[in-house]
Amino acid sequence: QPRHGYRFVVVEHAACTPAALDGALGEACSHPVDGLLFYHQEAHYAFGSTPLVGWLKPYMVPEMLPGVHLHESFLVGRPSDYVSVAVDIAKYEEARRLLKQKQT
Repeated sequence: QPRHGYRFVVVEHAACTPAALDGALGEACSHPVDGLLFYHQEAHYAFGSTPLVGWLKPYMVPEMLPGVHLHESFLVGRPSDYVSVAVDIAKYEEARRLLKQKQT
């Protein structure tokens, strides 16, 4: 057990192809999945925003990757007020803006 209470673990990974994503997301998972990380594997990264990395909550997959089969268990964490990825991003950005405004 690390001093800080967290440990690093190797996470499952799959190629970003329809067949690989169907295989990874088409069946129930034995552990909670917070999201899917997409990144360009040949790029070098620095801290900060970049178009080379993306993150999707599992329930966002059908909207962003039509045709990829998603097991129903991945929809359990979907918020009742969820509308779309665009609305979710706008809510997140507004919350960050308000937090920054409050801190100054």
